[in-house]
Amino acid sequence: MTLPYGCGSFAGPLGVWSEGDTIVQISFLAKGEAYREPATRAERAVIDQLRRYFADPTHRIKGLRLSAADTDLQAAFRRLLCGTAAGELLTYSTAARLLGTSARAVGGLCASNPHAVAVPCHRIIGKQGLGGYSGPHAKPRDNLLTKRRLIDHEHAAL
Repeated sequence: MTLPYGCGSFAGPLGVWSEGDTIVQISFLAKGEAYREPATRAERAVIDQLRRYFADPTHRIKGLRLSAADTDLQAAFRRLLCGTAAGELLTYSTAARLLGTSARAVGGLCASNPHAVAVPCHRIIGKQGLGGYSGPHAKPRDNLLTKRRLIDHEHAAL
């Protein structure tokens, strides 16, 4: 993949990869991983949406052209999460019940979510605590810290 455009945040640097105006991936980057400043109007609009969320957790990220979901279940998962308000948390089992699938499948959907923050999978937690959080670029020990920071930012109670 090419060097992403991105921005810094309280939860770590965020990289965005696009093909034309379509966002293919939004991921937290590993410490020290490079990103470039947005170069086009479309790229600046994406970064503006992300910065608004980082400044105000009630800001709903909208109007982004995300790459299409591969399956109907992934599309339903996106709709569920994007319809969940900041500070509202769902357990894996609750999300599974709402989607008509298993908690393990919800975990897989979260792990394969290519659009961190825009599709807020950090709002899915375990019955006994945070559960997991992953991304293709973050180091495993940083993943739960990132999730915790996002949940704290939204003033959600565990």
